[in-house]
Amino acid sequence: MVPADQVTAPPGAPSLLAIRISVGETGDRYQAELLTGAGDRLAAGTFDLLLPNFGDGSPEPAEQQIREAVLGAYTPGPGRIAMIGTYLAELLNTAGIGAAWHEARKALPAALTVLDIRVAELARLPWELLTDAGVPVAMTKPGLVRGRFPLTVAPGPAPTPIRVLILVGSAKRDLSAESEVAAIQRALACRPWQAHAEVLVEPSVTEFYNRVEELRPDVLHFIGHGRCAPGRGEPVLDLTDADTGEAWSLSAADIRSGSLRWMPRVLVLNACRTAELSDQAGVWSIADAAMEAGALAVVCMQGLVDSQLAVRFSDEFYRELNAGSRVDQAVAQARSIIGRGPARERRDWGLPVLHLGAPPAEVLPIDCPLTDADRQRLTVVPEFVDARRLVDRDVQRRNMWLTDGVGRGLVAVSGAAKMGRTRLVHAALLTCAGQGHHVRYTDLGEARRLTWVEALYAIRDGLPASGSALRDPLPAPAFADFNREIVRLAAGQEPQPGDPTPAEPPRPPFTAATEYAPAFAQRIADRFLQALGRVAADRPLTIAIDHIGGVHQGGVVAEQVASHLSPLLLRPAARGDLGSVRLILVLRDEERDLLTPDVQTLMYEVRVPGFDRRLYPFLQREHFARAGHADDTWHRYEPLVEVAQVGLIEEDWGPHWFTWFDQAVKGGAR
Repeated sequence: MVPADQVTAPPGAPSLLAIRISVGETGDRYQAELLTGAGDRLAAGTFDLLLPNFGDGSPEPAEQQIREAVLGAYTPGPGRIAMIGTYLAELLNTAGIGAAWHEARKALPAALTVLDIRVAELARLPWELLTDAGVPVAMTKPGLVRGRFPLTVAPGPAPTPIRVLILVGSAKRDLSAESEVAAIQRALACRPWQAHAEVLVEPSVTEFYNRVEELRPDVLHFIGHGRCAPGRGEPVLDLTDADTGEAWSLSAADIRSGSLRWMPRVLVLNACRTAELSDQAGVWSIADAAMEAGALAVVCMQGLVDSQLAVRFSDEFYRELNAGSRVDQAVAQARSIIGRGPARERRDWGLPVLHLGAPPAEVLPIDCPLTDADRQRLTVVPEFVDARRLVDRDVQRRNMWLTDGVGRGLVAVSGAAKMGRTRLVHAALLTCAGQGHHVRYTDLGEARRLTWVEALYAIRDGLPASGSALRDPLPAPAFADFNREIVRLAAGQEPQPGDPTPAEPPRPPFTAATEYAPAFAQRIADRFLQALGRVAADRPLTIAIDHIGGVHQGGVVAEQVASHLSPLLLRPAARGDLGSVRLILVLRDEERDLLTPDVQTLMYEVRVPGFDRRLYPFLQREHFARAGHADDTWHRYEPLVEVAQVGLIEEDWGPHWFTWFDQAVKGGAR
């Protein structure tokens, strides 16, 4: 054995200690081992199957007393938490590994302790309360987790953005699901280019399974109830289909069998909303099933959790995760937040449990191509700052930034006026920027009516006076050939070898004679597309074009959208001929008919409808959080939301209701 006070971690290797408890070979005693991250044994021993008495000498087994005293009650009583932590520490001392663990932690202060407890009765004890020299280890850094040791090697990093699916099994008010969803969305909005979240509230079976397969989430977060199904004793997560009102469930067997067809790296189960110990055991079994099915980490609650504390935990957990912290660090930080001050005497901070299947640094590493300077630039783009307040529209947003599909060289974002299409596109461009794309936004509705060639100039030149990097000119070197030849081509003349490159980008009108006009228009378009390709030579280029038909002014001459822009620019994009260049058109429904029929058929269309009436409380709560209002003031406005939903809100309601609510909050409505 290696002396515990002399243990070291190999250079570059994660600093780990492991405590493994199993049934001994003879079956009449438990065996305990203390191991290094490399698997070297530091200490070993055994202890009786019958655990020492706990508490006031009750005849009930110690493990039952502990679980009932702590996990089934909000307030265990003065000193009870510390007593349990000491009891668990004495178990390790009795087994002969407690002192060695203490010395090893001193020798490796950065070592994370992995508890590998292979006895079901012992695994259900609240080991997160375990102390070392009187200090709760889970409340220290790097803390303590659970896992099957040795941990397995994980796949490579998750590409930006990490994908989060929030699954709400029940929208009943006692769960505060709308507040938890809002907290998660607000936390992820701190670095919106790095995470993409979608929400399913009381979905059907088909809707859930289809969404998992489409999104392939890195993180699946469940809010609802977990239990053991009556009669069968099968662990399940309870869900309701909002459309039919029928109950359905996701079982441990479903997860083990691979019916999801995709296993998230991280599963978060905020599902213990009952004091029934049997139901709590059901949540544990779901966690075990996920680990067996290949999840790299599972976060769950091991006891009845207060809904507001669950919200605070999720808020901090995702804030840390999105900032680049390891999953164990994110859990530790969230645990410390809910365990501050007098809350230390409660047992809430000990309820979160992290099961690891891989080294923590490998669970959810984010493969983000941006430098720190790149990230800083994104935080000051006005359109991106505003896009952080975008609510819902998750699937539509994904369908704009997703690049692993077919036929998305031209994406048309269509819908009725004032449905938030432009803000949605800004949010999608932000995600594209997080993937390392060049991104630009061109608004053709801000000036006079444009000819087709002037629309190309507008894309090239941007609007520098706006002060937004999203509207900067495209890189001039990429347009050197275009700029050198455009004056002659626009006049229907052949470019000459000695023509100089102009100091400023020229904007000549298109005056080619009628009989030669189509050929010269095509050559101009070819040069323009070549220039876009040069911009995209080092990384993809995504350009959003808004108000192609104008509003009260501006836009492109209607006939020229069909005669020139459609065949020369939009059709090649829709066919995928532009390679790493993608175009996004923001279209009102009436503008769609300006495009030629073949472009309408080839383009990938993203419809932006009104919002679902039943989601009004969820979306207003999320909007409230994203707007920066304090969580503890939300209760003042809940009656207003209820009144609006019952008497004012119709199906397919629009974003103007968020403005109405903002005005009510500003006016101090009760």
